[in-house]
Amino acid sequence: MELKQKVTPLLTDSDSAMKLAENPKFHKRSKHIDITYHFIREYIRDKKVTVAFVKSVEQLADGLTKGLNATKHQALLEGFNLKATSEEPMSERVKKVRFSKA
Repeated sequence: MELKQKVTPLLTDSDSAMKLAENPKFHKRSKHIDITYHFIREYIRDKKVTVAFVKSVEQLADGLTKGLNATKHQALLEGFNLKATSEEPMSERVKKVRFSKA
């Protein structure tokens, strides 16, 4: 039985990154990018990956690299379909951890 691999969507909030990834032409501004990182172009060409635009406010990956307030943290959890393990508000749990004596 042969498994058919689905095309993986690669979501970005950068128009420049999309254009650079999709255009195999050499760009003066991209000459500093190591050739080993150009594999994404091959994946796009071979239809293993598609590049699509997503608004910055909807980019879930940003929550893994940036500080978040409680509202954005909650939106991230919902975006990843995660649920809090406690009914206690996050702000109260953070205070306990921050101010507890070790």
